[in-house]
Amino acid sequence: MEYIVKVNDKEYGPIEDDILIRWVEDGRVLPDSEVRNSKLALWKKADDFSFLKDAFKAQEAKFRKVRHTPDEKTEHNFTKILHVSSVEQQKKNSTDFKNTFLPDKAGIYIRMKAGIVDLIVVLCIFCISIYLTDFLMTALGISDLKNQGLTIVILSLFLILLYLGSSLGIFAQTIGMWYYGLILVREGDNADEVYLLRAFIFAVFICVFWIISPVFNYILGRKKSIHDLITNTQIVLISARRT
Repeated sequence: MEYIVKVNDKEYGPIEDDILIRWVEDGRVLPDSEVRNSKLALWKKADDFSFLKDAFKAQEAKFRKVRHTPDEKTEHNFTKILHVSSVEQQKKNSTDFKNTFLPDKAGIYIRMKAGIVDLIVVLCIFCISIYLTDFLMTALGISDLKNQGLTIVILSLFLILLYLGSSLGIFAQTIGMWYYGLILVREGDNADEVYLLRAFIFAVFICVFWIISPVFNYILGRKKSIHDLITNTQIVLISARRT
C-alpha cells in the first residue's frame, strides 16, 4: 500500500508503507503530519495510523536520546528532508526492470485467451480475403475455382503476416495481447524492446506453430512457446513483479 505526506500544502509521494515507517523513525514525519492513502482523498494525522505506533515510539526514543524532540526540528529542514527523500523514492520507482522489478512471464492460459481474440481477428481477415479475391476474380473475368482457392490462401497468409508483423513490430502486442495486458519483449530480466525484424520472424513462427505451441508449452511446463525459444523473446504481463 502507498501513502502521501503533506507538509505546507505540498505533497510528497506516493511512498510504500515501509518507506513511511522509516521516515517516521528518522523524524521526517511527525505525529501531527498529514498523511493519506494514495487511493483515498481522506487526510489523517500520522499517529492515527495504527501501523505507525511502533515507529513513533522509536522516533521518541531516538530524539530523547539526543536531547531534543521532533517538534524542535525546523519546518524548513523538515520540508527539505522530505523533498530529498521523495525524489530518491521516485528515482527508485523509475529504475529499470533489472534493478527493482522483474518481468512477469505470461502463463499458457492467458496466452491462449489472447490467442482466441487474435483468432477472431484472423477469421475476419480471412473473410476480407474471400471478398477481395471474389472481387478481383470477377474484375479479371477468371472463374477457375482452383486458382481462386489458391489466391484466397496466399492473400490470407499475406494479410495475417501483415497484421501480426506490424502489430508486434510497432506496438509489441496484438489486439488479443493488448486486451489481456500482454507485451512482447526480448528474453532476459532487462526485458528490452523487440524491433520489427525479430517481431516479423516471431509472427512467421506463430503461423507455423500456432496450434501445437500450447501443447508444447503444457508438456514442458514452462511459460515459453516454440516461437519464444527460436526468436529469444518472451511474452510478459504489463505489470511487473518485484524482485
